[in-house]
Amino acid sequence: MSVTSFVANPSLYGILLSILFGIIWLVPLKVWKWRGRWLWLGIAGVILFAPSIAWVQVPIQSAITQAFMSYFGRETINRQILWLGLPIIITSGLVQELAKLLPVIIYRVLHRNPLSPVQGISAGAITGAGYGVFESQWALNSIFASGWTLGFYQIYGISAFLGFWERFFTTGFHIATASLLGYGLAQGKAWQFYLIAVALHSMINYCAVLLQRGIMSALQVEILIAFMTTVLIVVITRIYFKHQKEATVGSGIQSLVPPSSAPSP
Repeated sequence: MSVTSFVANPSLYGILLSILFGIIWLVPLKVWKWRGRWLWLGIAGVILFAPSIAWVQVPIQSAITQAFMSYFGRETINRQILWLGLPIIITSGLVQELAKLLPVIIYRVLHRNPLSPVQGISAGAITGAGYGVFESQWALNSIFASGWTLGFYQIYGISAFLGFWERFFTTGFHIATASLLGYGLAQGKAWQFYLIAVALHSMINYCAVLLQRGIMSALQVEILIAFMTTVLIVVITRIYFKHQKEATVGSGIQSLVPPSSAPSP
């Protein structure tokens, strides 16, 4: 897979919709208050998406597939895909979550001071937004390039919008897991939260295997993705405002304490 394949068939509608999806999911975290200081994190997320897939994820998955083909054979793989597909699925989570974590780690190093939980969540959210938006424009551009129009609704009904539904919620999912990564880094538990993000990512991707085997329908998969994303966003938003409130209260108390050098009343 070539990096340039991710920007093939550019569509203004696809690009604008992808950006809108990212903005909507970022609203609860109020990241606009950073006034562009962390814009480079979003750009880093955009830049890292294509190389992380084309140069890392796909080659590893291809190597695993070839090894399995040689050892098990195609028939066995198809029959036992529910467990033989796990290494392929987990690879996706390992690579993509690491790609989203790296810019936040770099920011932490450049920042020099420890990140607060609020800073960690915000930095992760912005990076995840860049990563998710770029993935969405790739998928949406393909949808529009296929000739999609509103007339498809008359033919396929609600199914005509499943691709847009999926892109909206997967963009939110990238933001949510990247926020968790930033929070974990700020808490000094980067690798623990990395594994949590990988597990969540793998759960989402495993739906493709369940869909392939007919265990879940496309609509059920999309509903599950929407549910998981919404829950994650609610959880990370609650954590964000909890720490923001604690920081505000702490600052207020600190302002009431006179400096040690000040004379006693």
